[in-house]
Amino acid sequence: MLVGQPAEEIVSGASAMIRDGLFKRFPKPDFALGIHDDASLPAGVVGFHAGFFRAATTNLDVTVHGKGGHGAFPHNTIDPIVIAARLVVGLQTIVAREINPLDAAVVTVGSIHGGTAWNIIPDQVKLQLTVRSLDPKVHKHLLDAITREANGEALAANAPKNPLIETKTGTDAVFNEAALTRRMVAAARGALGTGKVVEMPP
Repeated sequence: MLVGQPAEEIVSGASAMIRDGLFKRFPKPDFALGIHDDASLPAGVVGFHAGFFRAATTNLDVTVHGKGGHGAFPHNTIDPIVIAARLVVGLQTIVAREINPLDAAVVTVGSIHGGTAWNIIPDQVKLQLTVRSLDPKVHKHLLDAITREANGEALAANAPKNPLIETKTGTDAVFNEAALTRRMVAAARGALGTGKVVEMPP
């Protein structure tokens, strides 16, 4: 059975297909073979890796709260832009100083929005983060540390309340079973040639 999954990047396609009765309308397979484009390999080459292969992902929205006011009177405000800036820097220390260098981990701030004018300090700033890891324990540590850092920066700045941290999407890490991976590598090499099927790092 070949299934084309829509909306993979926003983690909604698979659940929508299951709600739509995928496994009632078609036989439930014994195992799944997931295929994904990867720009690190040349066209026509297939990559594989047994064990943990693709990272777990959690995408977060973090809203930092402050007290807005006029930019000429910052002492009358609690500036969420400054809190957010310190948070971005603080988040970089989680992977660098809390995670074993041999464990894969990423905390990326991909988006930051706050304010509307040169001379107005806003009430809030919104950051969007992606968090990635291969080990569930590492992933939990990352998420707990993000909350700790965010709350700590808010406390240090005397913010009116803790940041709002919302999980928007999330997936578990991909784990490729070794025996099935070997079986599929043999089949792919038989069809494409040995040089066209190569092992990739996780």
